[in-house]
Amino acid sequence: MQSRNKIKIKQKLCRGPLECGIRCVKSCPYNLLAYTQKRIPNLGEEPKEFKIIVAFPILCNNCGRCVEVCPDKAIEVSAPKP
Repeated sequence: MQSRNKIKIKQKLCRGPLECGIRCVKSCPYNLLAYTQKRIPNLGEEPKEFKIIVAFPILCNNCGRCVEVCPDKAIEVSAPKP
């Protein structure tokens, strides 16, 4: 079985997807990245905090576009070791 690329989102470094305009999500040609709420809001409350998630890591081809556009350097993509 072939090893896959690994995408790591450093949540502590990420300022939040809405603050940077979801650059990484928009840059991925395969739509691997998405953003979601950090927690479920209470009834009647609007969501306030979001985070980036890797929705389809198996499809990553290590193009590095997400890494290039991240202003916080919060994304790492690594190729499998031979």
